[in-house]
Amino acid sequence: KHEVLKRDQYQCTFVSPITSKRCEAKMGLEFDHRKPFSLGGQGSITNLRVLCREHNVYEAMMILGEKVMKPYIEHLK
Repeated sequence: KHEVLKRDQYQCTFVSPITSKRCEAKMGLEFDHRKPFSLGGQGSITNLRVLCREHNVYEAMMILGEKVMKPYIEHLK
């Protein structure tokens, strides 16, 4: 995980598709599987990235859908 944090410069790696700007969050970072673990993604350095919680949830919603993520999101509140 240290290598992933170092590679990602201890900052959320989400890039807005609208503005092309990288998220500036450096606190509350989480590890995200580019290909979700639930879909066979590995815990490798190349499959992991750093995202802030907001963007981690957003990416999961985009990939897994609201139905799958709803219980998880409600748990975060």
